[in-house]
Formats: sequence, structure tokens, C-alpha cells
Amino acid sequence: MGHRGASFRVPSIALADDFSDKSSMLGGPPASSSADAASAAARLTRNTIYGVINAILAIPTMYGYAAIIFSHPDFATFMPILTKLVMLSSVVHQIMFCLLSTLPFAIGQVQDAGLIFLSAIATSICVKLGPEATLEAKVSTTVVTIGLATALLGITLVALGKFKLAGLVSYLPMPVVGGYLAYIGLFCLFAGLSLCTGLVINDFTSTLQLLTWNNVVLCLPGVVGGYVFLFVSQKCDDAFSLPGVIVGVLFAFYVLLFGFGYSMADARDAGWVGQLTPDANFSDMLSLFSLKDVQWHVMPSQITTWLDCLPTLMTNRDIVVCSYVTSFGRTVLTDLHVLYRIGMTFVVAFGSCLDVAAIEMDMGQKLDLNHELASVGWSNVVSGLLGGYTGSYIFSQTIFTYRSKTNSRVVGLVVILSEFALVVMPMGLLSYVPRFFFAATLIFIAIDLMVEWLVLVYHKVLLREYLVLWLSFIAINVVDLEGGMVIGIGFAIMNFFVGYSQVRQVQRVHKRSAAVRNFVSRTIIAEERDSIVFLELHGYLFFGTAVHIMNDVKKELRILVHPSHAAALQPYGALEQGGAVTLEHLDGTPLAPSESTNRLPTRYLVLDFKRVTGMDATAARSCFLILRELCASHRIEILYANVLPEIQTLLLNNEIADESNFHRNGDAAVERCETDIVLNSRNNSFFRPNETLPLLLNRFVGRPDDSEFFNPLAEYFTKVVVSHDHSFYKISDASGAFYILAGGGVDLYMNKDGSVDHGESSSITMLEKVCVGGMFGEVDFFLDQPRHMTARSNVDSTVYCLTRDEYMRMKAQQPMLWNELRDLIMRSMALTIGNNNWLAM
Repeated sequence: MGHRGASFRVPSIALADDFSDKSSMLGGPPASSSADAASAAARLTRNTIYGVINAILAIPTMYGYAAIIFSHPDFATFMPILTKLVMLSSVVHQIMFCLLSTLPFAIGQVQDAGLIFLSAIATSICVKLGPEATLEAKVSTTVVTIGLATALLGITLVALGKFKLAGLVSYLPMPVVGGYLAYIGLFCLFAGLSLCTGLVINDFTSTLQLLTWNNVVLCLPGVVGGYVFLFVSQKCDDAFSLPGVIVGVLFAFYVLLFGFGYSMADARDAGWVGQLTPDANFSDMLSLFSLKDVQWHVMPSQITTWLDCLPTLMTNRDIVVCSYVTSFGRTVLTDLHVLYRIGMTFVVAFGSCLDVAAIEMDMGQKLDLNHELASVGWSNVVSGLLGGYTGSYIFSQTIFTYRSKTNSRVVGLVVILSEFALVVMPMGLLSYVPRFFFAATLIFIAIDLMVEWLVLVYHKVLLREYLVLWLSFIAINVVDLEGGMVIGIGFAIMNFFVGYSQVRQVQRVHKRSAAVRNFVSRTIIAEERDSIVFLELHGYLFFGTAVHIMNDVKKELRILVHPSHAAALQPYGALEQGGAVTLEHLDGTPLAPSESTNRLPTRYLVLDFKRVTGMDATAARSCFLILRELCASHRIEILYANVLPEIQTLLLNNEIADESNFHRNGDAAVERCETDIVLNSRNNSFFRPNETLPLLLNRFVGRPDDSEFFNPLAEYFTKVVVSHDHSFYKISDASGAFYILAGGGVDLYMNKDGSVDHGESSSITMLEKVCVGGMFGEVDFFLDQPRHMTARSNVDSTVYCLTRDEYMRMKAQQPMLWNELRDLIMRSMALTIGNNNWLAM
């Protein structure tokens, strides 16, 4: 759509009083309201009024667009005909949108985004042909070339919609887009001033021509008119305000002109109105496409310009920000020549789809982006084949018509008839309408774009993005459009690297494994759990993040202080084996007061790559290779979890890690650390399968292996040997026993939703796994409640089972041992709760 999506603001008016039944706006059955009872004549009148309003908004802009596209002096003689050609192109676009769009209220016109490049093509052809070519040859070559470019552009859009590629729209740097849009505004300002005075104004140097009293007077109404249009569009809610002001400005000119006794000839002599030109009829417009006058040899030289402009010619967008619509106008993406087609694809889809996205957000109704993109494409194909120019949805006018509840294509038909009437009318409108009137529409767009993108956007983007926007704008003005856009994209890439590298990609989490161990093992692990540091890494790890990751990891690791540093760091020292030992972080910073209770240096570092999407070789060597050396010097073992195959290969090939350092998930890595802690605190037989219950109980509470304290309890437990996948109990079963694992392994499962009453569900998931010497089923047993988990062996296993009957018999016959057994089980459960609370910290 045209930039008018940015400038002709959508009024939040009483017309938008009640359109909750938004499905009817898609052409479905109308809401059962008073509108159904309105007469056909009343509806037709209402639709016609809003069609006229849209025509008043659209028509003046087309004359300004024509002045921009054909700004080269060689086109001056043909301007009346060329202006009609631009108007005819808008007629074609509106017809296609009425036929193809799913939105009956859609308004589609020639857009402003590609004006700069269309002008560049037209000017380039004139320069290429030189003074020796006839004016007819230059005009014919230009209109045919631009028409072919538009048609090819439309074919691209149709293909994107057909293959459902509209989703590939989010890969454009918005600050660079903003810099281009601000440049569009500046370009429209120059064109408006040029239209006011008849001078060639295309840069800051040429504006010096305006420093005469006559030129200032000629420009003043256009500048004031543009500001008035902008003020009314932003401040007045009434739907008729802006069209009324536009018509009022024109009416006021004629009142003042004739009221003071001047004639149209006087106005032409003073430069207020264009000179009389010969009448231009429809046949004159067709004569422009004289194939015998087309200089085909210059078209190949325009391919580069076409590729440069292609991304933008199709771009038409107004982006919705947060919960309200903020107009963002048009977009461009220029790249290296070999990538121009790719850039075109992204930018075209970006612009057209954002128009549709903005419309569907305002409607609250889902639209088919791919279908609408194809509709825009077909519109441009037909427009191009008829010698027209690129166009799309005019977002603001489409939403304006939607909110008026004129759910009819009659509005578009009125716009078509109004514009086509000007096409077939032989007289040239530029010879009778003041030049500043058309200039005011361009200056209106210019002020809106420049204020929107150079000032107001400051509050909508990050400071770095705002700088990129200004740098892009300056680069386009200092270098040229293509070079400036490439420079702007370079700044945007640099901004991305800087911003992404500052994102915190290391997060400390407290984690224990799901292994169920005996009381002594859990006590040992609880005492030394601070020696395990578990860090989650996030995102893509590349050269820009390596230093930050290294620094974050070093801040989480605690090491013994070198003796020469101990005195300075003594206040936050730690005790180990009764001796005074001081700790510090690996980066050399002292422990904070809140860490003073953590007395152990780090022994294990677990790096969880679950949320890492990739890593480059620079990050591998500059971060993890150095980290390995640092940790090795302080006897810290590094374990990797959830590592992608390509990252694992990278770490192995660079000799950063061994196969034994990788674990399938974080739970397995932590279990490996916990097992190592327990094994290092006991002899190597600590976890060997045990055949006697007294030995299991002695090790459960930490008594010597040869202690006979629990020998009398053996008769109450039953030794059970089971095969793989044996079910000890299931969810919702009665809790009539608990078990001690003597050999093998057992997994505990529960329903994901925590339900118990209906047994196992299809969403059952493993919660814990029991290690040798561990106890399971005791919680439900002592609470005398239905089973909350299912217990199933994962290998051939041996367990000792204590039933409720035997438990009560033990209470009667061995009350002291019964109390001892109950107390140690209670302590075990309390330790489990304490560990869970620590994990929740």
C-alpha cells in the first residue's frame, strides 16, 4: 500500500462504534442489527459517500507521484499524459483488489515506496539515451521498461503466495527500513518544493534556488497546506475532516483568486497554476507504448537498477505496534547484486504481509496472508502489462472504510469511476488546479515520515537501533541510495552482534538427580551439594559471546585461595576439615557475605546445552578450551549434558572434551557427580549389591558393616527376586508394604497431572529411579494412602519387602527396633523434603 498508510491516519471515530461482528466484514452474512433494516437506497448512498471520500484522499496523491517518477526535464512535454497513466494504474489496482481480495472494503492504489527507484529508472534511461534520442523514444522506452519491471515483480509475489512463503517476512532490519523511510520523506519534500516552483530540486544544494522572495511565496502555501493536512489527520476524529480540508483548500484558492479580480491566466503567469497543455485523450496515452520507438538496447543496462528497486517497488506496509496501529510506510532492502533477488523476495513479502497483518489485527479476524499476497501480485502483473506502476493495499483507507461499516465493494467501484473519469477527461488537471495543492500532499507525506522516523521513533526502539536508523539515513544522503542501504545493513548487523553478545547466556540452577539413595548417601550428597555447579547455557554460542560466557562461568565457580591472597580474603573464608581455608571465585573476586555459608570449593561443573541452538569454532576454542585448562588446574571436572551432535563433534575434534564427559541429559550428569561424591566418601564396595537386610540397614544409617543391631529385623522382611519390568505397585493401589532395594534398579513413575484416583494415565512419566540401598514406597505406606506412583524394575532386581502386617508384628515384638526403623525412615523423608526445598530456592 502507499505511504498514505502512514499519513492519512485512521480516525478513531463514532463510525467505529460497534463492529464486534467482524466476520461479516469478510463478506459473510451481515450482523442481525438495524443495518439489515436499512433501505437499499440508504446503503447505496452511504457507500457512495465513502467512495467519494476515498477518491478525494487518493487522487491528489497520484499527481504528486507522477511528478516524482517523471521528474527529468525530458518528460515535461508529456506530463499530462503520464499523469493520466499513473491514474489509470491506480484504477487497475483498485479493480484487481475488488475482484481478488477477500476484503470487500479493500482500497488498493499505486504506492509511494518505489517512487525513488521508478524515478531512477526513468532518469537513467533519459541519460543513457542522451540528447540524440527523440523525446518519444525516451518516453516509450521508459513506460515499457517500468511496466515490465512491475509485471515481473507481480509474478514474484504470486509465486510467493502460491507456495505459501508469506511467513518469510521477518528478516529485515527495521532501523535500516526507518532510515530509508525518512529518506523517502526527504525525497517527497524535495519533490513537493519542486512542484511548487517548477525548479529541479533533488538535494540540499539545489534548495539554495529557493532563496528568492518569489520562490518562498510559491512554496509557502504548499508547506503550510502539508502541515495543515497532517494536523487535521492526527487531531480530528471526524471522518469527513481531512477530505473536507483538502477540498476546502482548493475552494479557498479559487475564492481568493477570483475574489481579488485575478484570472486563471494571471495565476499561470505568476506560477501558481501549470501552463495550458494540449488536451490528452485516451488514444494519446496508448501512443506512448509505441514499440517502434522503444530503444530495447538500453534495457539490459537497467537490470541493475531494476534489481536495486525491485525490493522496494513492491513494499507497502503499515506496522501495528503493541495494541494500536503505528504507520511505518515503505521498506527497501538492497544487497550485493547476486543477492538482489533474495532481498526482493523478503522485502516484498514483508511489506504486503504486514499490510494484511495490520488489517487483521484491527479487525480481530484471521486472514490468509498467502492469498492476499498473491492478490497483490496479480494486481501488479496486470498493472505492469498495461504499462502501470506498482501498488498494494492502502492500509489506512482500507481500515477507514472497514470502520465505516460499508461492507460493500461499491466503495471501490466509486473510487474506480472517479479516477477513470479523470483518465478519460481530455483536459489536463494540472493546468487548472494550483500546483501547491498537489505539492501539499507530498509535503504532508514528507513531514509525517520524517517526524515519525527521525523523531517519534526514538521512544519505540532501543538507543542502538535509533543510532543505526540515523546512520542509515545519513549514509543514503551522503553516498547514494544503494550504497547507503548496504552501509545501513552493515550497521544493523553490527548492532545485532553487539546486542546478542550482551545477552546473558549462562544461568545457575540448583539441581539434584532423580536417584533415590539410602539415608547416608543422601546425607553425604546434601553436605557436599555445593561442590556441584550446574549451569544452563542459552542461544547460539559464537565469537561475540565467548568472553561473556567465560566471565559468567568463572563468577559461579569457587576455588581455594592461593596462600598469598588468603589474608585479604579471610573475612569470607571457609572451613574444611577443621582448618581455616579461604575461598574465592575463579575470576579472583571474593565471596559475597551471602555465600559465606557455602564452605566447599567447586569439584564438578555441569554445562547443560539443552537450550543451545549452535556453536562456532571460535567460541569452542576461545571459551571452552580455555575453561577446560582453568578447571583442570583447580581439579574441577567438567561434564556436558544435552549436547547437539554437531557441537559434540566440535568439542571432540578440538580436544576440549572426551566421550566420557558427555551425558544424555542434566539428570544423568548430576547423578554421575553425586555417585562420585558418595564413592569418594566410602570404599568402592559401597554400592555393591547386598544380600542381607542387616547390612543394607547398617549402611542406610551409617553403622559399621559388621554391626548386629538390625539382625533381629531380618525375619520381618521378605526377600523378593524379580525380573526386568516387574511392577511392585501401581498408582491408586493400596499401600500395604514398602521396599528396600538390595540389587538391580527400580524406576518410579507418576501421572503428569498428578492424578491418583483413576490409576495410570497415558501421560505417565518417570519421576525418580532407586539406587541400591534406597527405599521406596515408604511415604504412602506411613501415610496409609493410595499409591501416588508406580514402581517398576528396570533390570532383574532384588528387594526386601516389609508388609503392614509384619510391620505391626515388629511393633509388638521388637518395639525398640521398630522405633529405630521408623525414626530413620522419618529422617530420610525429612532429608528428601529439605533437598526439594533447596532446589526450589
